[in-house]
Amino acid sequence: MSKRTAHSEGRKAQGAAPRLSKDADSPHAVVNLERLEPDPLLLEVPPGLEQAAARGEFTVAKTPPTIDFARPACQEEKGHDDNWSHWGDGLYGPDGMFYVSLGNHASPHGYAYVHRIDPATGEVRLVADVDKVLNVPRHVWTPGKIHSPLTDGGDGHIYFATYRGDRLGTLAEHGYGGDHIFRHHIASGKTEDLGVFHPFCSVSQMLYYAPLKRLYAFACFGQAHPEPRRNYFVVYDVEELEKIHVAEPEPRFDPRMIIVGPDGRAWYNMKGEALARYDPVKNITEATSIRLPGRQSLRAASRPDSNGICYCITRHWGRTLNPQAGVVFAFDTKTEGSEVINRAFVQWLSPAYRLKRKSDTRKLPLYTAICKLDPAGRKLYYIPSSHGGSEKHGTALIQMDLRTGGRKVLAFLNRHLRRAVNFDPAGTYSLVLNPDGSQICIAWNEGWGTIRKRSQGRVAVTILHIPESER
Repeated sequence: MSKRTAHSEGRKAQGAAPRLSKDADSPHAVVNLERLEPDPLLLEVPPGLEQAAARGEFTVAKTPPTIDFARPACQEEKGHDDNWSHWGDGLYGPDGMFYVSLGNHASPHGYAYVHRIDPATGEVRLVADVDKVLNVPRHVWTPGKIHSPLTDGGDGHIYFATYRGDRLGTLAEHGYGGDHIFRHHIASGKTEDLGVFHPFCSVSQMLYYAPLKRLYAFACFGQAHPEPRRNYFVVYDVEELEKIHVAEPEPRFDPRMIIVGPDGRAWYNMKGEALARYDPVKNITEATSIRLPGRQSLRAASRPDSNGICYCITRHWGRTLNPQAGVVFAFDTKTEGSEVINRAFVQWLSPAYRLKRKSDTRKLPLYTAICKLDPAGRKLYYIPSSHGGSEKHGTALIQMDLRTGGRKVLAFLNRHLRRAVNFDPAGTYSLVLNPDGSQICIAWNEGWGTIRKRSQGRVAVTILHIPESER
């Protein structure tokens, strides 16, 4: 695995670290992770969190992690208002590799990729190029985002679906008929287009239930969708490569997360506050009166533990502060009951995020899109504020003890990565643990701390090696 070169160290010392590594700025499809040795700054409580630390809102690990870092290749300018970013969860594949997705968020003709990361050799390689698979003229619509997670289908393939960059690009005049579902064959490297997932819709979420080989997904309407426009909950059979169910209960606006139980039942927010429930035996979806804590909506959910409990995080949707927005809660898939564990955030609201006006909900750091259960099912990993603003928490990688609700920060990553590699980790939608919990692969969107305009932003990936004493 490559070390930092004397040349890059010299540039860093002069305060002029390169915007992109040489490999990442070239047309080559391979870069290498570089090792960043453990740094005491990773465990230093950043300014603005001292009072929360003094109140015992969180503890800090005693041993910092070792970090491997890279900016994946092929994030060059494409002649659009490029906003290279990632929006879907990654995967630890059956081949022992990590996989992450990214795209340039452009519309109507965007670019979206899947990269493979070898944790043993440090190689980061482009393995799927959606634009090349679709192979359409530049004036015809192609997706600039992969919003769904990368999913192991158990058949040697990785399944994923695409998402619009800008809804205004999803017009019939641009050839938009709906986003596609793809599968990438791990052994051969071949990526197949399986066709439009649902007419005139993008796919915002897609989770896999392995025993029945079914994908549960949200399809969100584009501009070309005929009236009346609506969103859909869809079930797709991986063996038959076809949809087998489109639910009548409509998901709420911009649906993002689904709870999937060990028996294959699934729950999602409908319009309003209640949940709908999918029954895989009857292959039907019914409305329920079940509501989540604080009558909030679902934004993140883990796999179920051995007792059938999924650990979830709510999202703030209202115009006023709600103490039960942005909380971690346990959802019992047997009883359909919920129990609040603790707030997801190490502090409620920093001064920089005060509301300027009641409708300015974007200023609230209450948006955490991904959380993962450790192999033993006792601890939950997450990073607050996915859609930017993670620096207000020091870009803290948090490990929550699900028995006590205690939060331990394994690393404050923001200041360390800005100093070491000139990268501002603004937030993440992808956090992947390896099977023994010793490595966590995270994809990052770049923040304003190291760019001056959106088109300069690039996605980076890190692998954190968690000391055994901190797991």
